[in-house]
Amino acid sequence: MGFLIGAVIGAALVFVFAPATGEKMRHALRDGVRETMDEARSAARKREMELTEALHQRQKRPAAH
Repeated sequence: MGFLIGAVIGAALVFVFAPATGEKMRHALRDGVRETMDEARSAARKREMELTEALHQRQKRPAAH
């Protein structure tokens, strides 16, 4: 979550300080957002696999009494 907030803040700062044209800026922002979303999805998939594996491991163990 912090990564996404940082990405949004960074994108806003680019708009404020970059001397690029509006069209170039839109493309750069769009590319940055896509990259950030791809990274977030990848991290979420990885975490989902980790949690699924941990759940399967717990289900294989005999119940403690």
